[in-house]
Parts: sequence; C-alpha cells; structure tokens
Amino acid sequence: MALPAGTVTFWMTDIERSTRLLQDLGARYAEVLAEHHAIIRAALRGAGGTEVDTEGDAFFCVFRTARAAVDAATQAQRDLTGHAWPGEVPVRVRMGLHTGEGLLGCTGYVGLDVHRTARVAAAAHGGQVVVTATTRALMEDAWPPGVGYVFLGSHRLKDLDSPELLYQLVIEGLPSRFPPLRSLEAPTYDLPSTQSSFLGRSREVADLARLVEEHRLVTLTGPGGVGKTRLAVRTGAELSARFPGGVAFVPLAAVRDAELVGDEVARALALPVGAYSGESGTRRLAEQLRGRRMLLILDNVEQLLPGAAEIGRLVDALDEVTVLTTSRAPLHLREEQEFPVGPQDVPADPGEPSPVLLEHAAVQQFLDRARAARPDFELRPEDLPHVARIVCAVGGIPLAVELVAARVRSLSLGKIADRVGNQLGLLRGGPRDLPDRQRTLRDTLQWSYDLLDAAPRALLAVLAAFPGGAALEALESVADGLLPCDDVLDALDPLVEHGLLMPSVDDTDRYRTLQVVREFAAEMLARSGHSDEVWRRHALWLRDVVAEAAPLLLTEQQAEGLRRLREEYDNLRAVLDRAVVADPESAAELAVPLWRYWQMRGHLAEGADLLDRLLQGLPADGDPARRAAVLSARGGIAYWQLDSAAMTAAYEEAAELYERIGDREQLAEALYNRVFPLMLARDFTAGERMAKRSEELFTGLGDAHGAARAMFGRALATIHLGRHEDADDLLRRAAATFREREDSYHLGWSLRMRGRNLLLLGRLAEARELLDEAFGHFARDDVSAVLLFMSDYAALAGLERDAERQVRIVGAMQRMQRVTGTDLVDYSMNEPLGLEESLTALGDRAELIRAEGAAMDDDEAVRYALDL
Repeated sequence: MALPAGTVTFWMTDIERSTRLLQDLGARYAEVLAEHHAIIRAALRGAGGTEVDTEGDAFFCVFRTARAAVDAATQAQRDLTGHAWPGEVPVRVRMGLHTGEGLLGCTGYVGLDVHRTARVAAAAHGGQVVVTATTRALMEDAWPPGVGYVFLGSHRLKDLDSPELLYQLVIEGLPSRFPPLRSLEAPTYDLPSTQSSFLGRSREVADLARLVEEHRLVTLTGPGGVGKTRLAVRTGAELSARFPGGVAFVPLAAVRDAELVGDEVARALALPVGAYSGESGTRRLAEQLRGRRMLLILDNVEQLLPGAAEIGRLVDALDEVTVLTTSRAPLHLREEQEFPVGPQDVPADPGEPSPVLLEHAAVQQFLDRARAARPDFELRPEDLPHVARIVCAVGGIPLAVELVAARVRSLSLGKIADRVGNQLGLLRGGPRDLPDRQRTLRDTLQWSYDLLDAAPRALLAVLAAFPGGAALEALESVADGLLPCDDVLDALDPLVEHGLLMPSVDDTDRYRTLQVVREFAAEMLARSGHSDEVWRRHALWLRDVVAEAAPLLLTEQQAEGLRRLREEYDNLRAVLDRAVVADPESAAELAVPLWRYWQMRGHLAEGADLLDRLLQGLPADGDPARRAAVLSARGGIAYWQLDSAAMTAAYEEAAELYERIGDREQLAEALYNRVFPLMLARDFTAGERMAKRSEELFTGLGDAHGAARAMFGRALATIHLGRHEDADDLLRRAAATFREREDSYHLGWSLRMRGRNLLLLGRLAEARELLDEAFGHFARDDVSAVLLFMSDYAALAGLERDAERQVRIVGAMQRMQRVTGTDLVDYSMNEPLGLEESLTALGDRAELIRAEGAAMDDDEAVRYALDL
C-alpha cells in the first residue's frame, strides 16, 4: 500500500520493559508478542491507518487525520488493558502521536517529524498515550466520546533543540495517572524557602500527602504560627513527582476579595498578562490550565472565608488541579477535606530522662533555633529540663518556640524558663474569646514584645501597615518622628534578631513579617494612638512611588516601572482598600495614575471595582476635577475591557465636568478620550470631528504633544473613511512630534498605525520597516501590543502571498488571545488581511499549520512573527 504524503499523523508504540517480560515468560513471550501485534494491527485497520514498519515489539504507523490516530490509540489501549495475557503478566504499551509533514524518501518517511514522534513515544510510560501540541490543536472539537486530554507541560526531549508542549490522552475506564514523563526536565515553580530546619513533622507530611493524592481540595486548619504554611510547602515538595504540571505556591494574606484569587494564581504561575478574576477570568484561567495535573498551594485564605464559594467555583473549573489551602478555619466547601494541624510534640514531664526529652519535636526545634541564634550555643545536660519547661510553656507552637529560642542571645536557659513560665501566666488577660492555642501564641508574642526596648516596639507597630513588606527607605519615611531613636536601623536590628521581622532572601533592603505577627502589631498600633497617622504617611509615601513609577509605564523604562509597582502592589492594595472608605480623596490620588498598571498587568476587574467604589465614595460636593480624573481612569479600564457602555459613560461625564469647571487643558484630553468609543461604535465621522475639536483646543493651549495625540485620533477615523494619504500625513506629523519629545510610547503606536495604513495601500516594504521600528518601542510583556503587532505581521505575510506563514502566526495569535482575553485584536482595523485567501490556498494543510502556530509558546511565536 502506498504511504500517504502531505499532512499526516504518526503513531509509534512499544512494550514497556519488554526485556524483563522476555526473561519472565521465556518461550511464552513469543505468544505474548503475537497477541500484542494482533491487537495493534486490529486497531490500526479499524481506524484506516497504515503500518509503516515493525521491529520487535515496536510499531510505526501513519494516519491521514489526527482523529483516526487518536481512535486507533484509544482502541488499542482499551484492548490491551482488557486482554487476558498468557501467564497473567500485564503488557503495558507506551504510545506517542505527532502530526507533521509526511516527507517520503527512497526507503519510507524521513524528516524531523518522524524523529519527534519517536522521542515523544520514548518519554511515555506503559499504558500512556502522549501527543504533541500540534495533534491536540487539530483535535480541538473532534474528541471521540469518552476521550479527553491533560496538559503535561513543556518538556525538553533528547536531540530536539526546542521544548515540546505535550499532552496525555485520558481514556474513560483506563488509568490516567502516570509518573512524570521521561524527559530531560520537568516543569517546576519556585516554592518559598524556609529560614529554619523542618523538624518533627514526618508523620504529618506522610498523612497529608496521602490525603492530597486522594482529594482535590484539602485545607490545613489551625491557629496562626502552628506551622501550616511550612507543612504545606514541605508536602508539596515531597509530592512534586506526582504532579507533572508542577507545584505552585500562591500567597493570599494580602488579598481581601475572593474574586481576585484567580489573578493571584495567574501571577504566581507567571501566566500571560490578562484578567483572571470573575466568571470570564475563571474561564480564561481554566483554559490556560486545562488538563494540567498540578498542585496549587493557596496560603492564608482565612480572611476570604465569606467568599469561599468563589474559591469553590475556581476549584470546580480547574479540572485536573489539586488545591491545598491553609486557613485558621475550614472553607466548608463540598469537596473539602480538613487536615487539622496541631502544635509540635512536647514533653509530658520536664523530668523525663534526657534521651526521651530529646525525642520531642518541640525540643528539637528549640535547640535548632537556639544554635541558629547563637552559633556557640552548647546544651548542658542540666539545662535540658529548662528547655522542656520552655516548650511546654509555649504549647509547642512552632512560631512561639522560635521566638523564645531567639532569646538565648541574651538570657540563660534557666532565666528564659523562669520568665516565660511566669509571664505567660500573667498575660492571660489577653482576649478571652481566643482558643487556648491562639492565646498561647499571642501571649508569647506579647512576652517577646515586652522584652524589647521602646524603639523596636514602636517600629513593630508601624509594620502593621506593610502587608507587602517594607523597604528600609519606606520605614524611614513612615516612622520618622514616631521612634525614640534617630536611626531606624537601631530599631530594626532587634526585631530581626528576635524573629519578629525577616529580611528579604534576595539581599535587598526589604523586610517582611508573618501574618500572625502583623496582626499582633496591628493591636499595638491601635493602642499607640498613631494608627491613622501611620496609614496616612504610608499612603503619602506610596503616592510618591506611584508618581515616580507610573509615568515610566509609557516610556522605554516600562519594565522598571512595572517592577517598582509590582514590588509595592500588596501595600497599595491595603492602603487603597482602607482609603476608599476612610479618605476617598487621597485614594483618588493613588488610583488615577495606577490605572495603566492595572491595564498592563491584567488587573482590570480589580481596578474597575476599586474605581467604581471610589466614585461612589467621593463626596457629591467634592472637587469636580478629582472626580473627572477618576472617571477618565475608569474609562481607560473600560476601553481595555471592551466595555463600550461603561467607557462611553465615564468619558462623557468626565468631559462634562471639565467643561463645567473651565479646565480647557483637561477638556482637550477628555475629548481625545471620547474619540475611542466613537471608533468602536463605528461612527467615524463623529470621531473625526471629536478629534479635530481636541486638536484645536490643544493647539490653542500651545500643547503640541496633545495636538499630536489628537492627530493620531483623526488618523484612525480617516483610515476608516478611506482617506489613506491624509491619514499618513497626520501620522507622520504626529510621529515627528513624539520623536522630538522623546515619547517612546506614543511614537510606537503612531509608527505602528502608519505601517498598518501602508499595508492597506499595498506599500509592503515601507510597512515592514515601520512595523519593525514600532515594535521596538514596546516591552514584550505588554500583551495587548504584542497581539496587535502579530496581527500586523500576519497581514503582511498574507499580502506577500506567504499563506503558510500567515496562518501559522494567526494560530499563535488566536491561542494568546484566548488565554489573555485581549479581544481588541478582533477589531476591523487590526484584522490579519488576506486570511481567507490563505486558508483557501492551503486547503487541507491549513488546519495543521494553524495548529503548529498554536503549539508555539509566546516567545517563540513573537520570534517567528518578526522573523528573528
């Protein structure tokens, strides 16, 4: 039979551990091999495939369609699993599928696609069917009943230069869990490092690991400081081999809205910029993680308990993801399995023999932390009962043990035992409604606090306002005049020495506190009478950070601006959340310049919610200019969300307010903003008039930069109205102004739009030159810009009659669009010109090529589109 050429799907199989089977079965192995061959060939014939080659227990087959290959592999695995094998020895066959070009040589198929299929099959395990991203993309809407897939991650395979995105078929009724692929590396995420040894929890790790393997949602519960996070992280590390999609840690202590958990998951996984909150965001996150077998550790969710249903919906949407949460109370969700975490084991009697005392986990931890605090620490036999008294006094709570152990720098073990035993008894005047263990920890914190001098006490209270950690310069600014010392470092060092404050692990001058310590610090801040002043100062300091960093987002230093704001984002959240209620006017000063960060980092839903609350909170008789500025930011968020109604309403009200107060400069800006909803509404004539009015105002004010942006708006309208030469002239003039003013951001968009306009005029060489220059003005993590440029390069390929290149770029672009929700690429101005002609020219090969594009990762897709 002639071998098919063109687009084909290759199928390779072989028996796992066939040599061992031969040794075990002896002469009967020939019978097993014959039955194996019969099953594979029956599945092959049933799906209309062709046998290319057979060597020993290995098959090489080919199919004209991906669906036929999947049907054959599915049927073969079902028949192999259900077969009664001689000697009752199970025969497990590994299989690999890949769709590519069927290049024929003198002896059969040749080319890289054949070798790729072989490497994919070799990475699989017996009973497993692994397919490449190209094959999966072709199966998008064609899966047979009872068959699906899971994402196995990106894997480097032997002798292949680039990593492969690999997927596993999930066949109803057959095993679906296998060890990690036999690739050169497995996908990993950074788990937080711990600054102390992990002692005395081996049984809990084993028990928790079994629970996590059996259930999709497990919650570690217990009081603050009992070690929930450390236990979750250690268990996740132990289970990494069971989750080929990776184990990822998602810190949530600073999050107050359960709807934002999806955004935090995306941030922890470094997913492409996009909105992952709300119903649409959850769908987007599910698409991104579709089929990925991984473990998410959601840390500190107790403050989200009122919105636990949102977390439940997220868990339901992420089919193959297991979730391990830490909380002081259970979530009370349907699939949840609770795992209570108690204190470490403590001696029942401090007078127990020394070998017995040394077996207790709390004693081991104390000695470990004491040696860390004082490297020359030596335990004398007569001191061991003192250690037993100490750990019993603090109830074996790991954080409490660590705090007390830090005191060996200045106190003997006997004095620590006497003080902690007596003083914790005296501290029982704390909150009576706390459970005993939480009261014990709080009392330990109070004891440690009372031993501090006045300066570190005051600084600890200030740290309550820094949930995202604090840079040294921030502490110096906020604490100025509130400490009984001149140098913040004099107050800082004792807090670090006594375990109440932790320096950053990356050698920066940034410090953080544990959630439970910060809660205690908040009590102290409230008692101090300085709470409002500390939060006010922190807001002022962050206002300066935003004022410095936000303008960088529209410059060549965009990456630095994003880094600076990302570093302070948890603090910004906390300050804004408080200020929206307590001081909406100061909140507006922070929120307005921050909206571009929300746009670029995919926090659109969060930004929209905060701005809506801010608009409701601003006083009716307040500053109209401030309200107009908030409305303008809200309109900008709505534009990127393609929420035409919200965008139009916000921009129109802002323009009315600026006109009412006679602020001609801001009115010109507001009229420029109003051009964009008119473009999306396809009212191009009205859009041109609005842009002209804006330009006239800017010109009258002597603002050449503003006038140039208004020209850009006019150019959009004139392109739609078919006046391409007029548009080119407007864009040239605008670009000249932006270049003169060194405005990289607006220059990039003007050059890009000139290139798009020249594409419409058929001036392809000039268009390519402009697009190449324009793309250099944008950061690679600006997904909205990247997608529009990919569409431009796809249009260029189509107009150059390079159908294969165009369709491959479009495949990558459409995948990125689905993941990020950046739908502006669908706007008519941004469409990939000539796509229908390319699809027609490629015929049956078009779907394969689109799938190849969809299989590229983001960086590979950008390099391909730009021909780098």
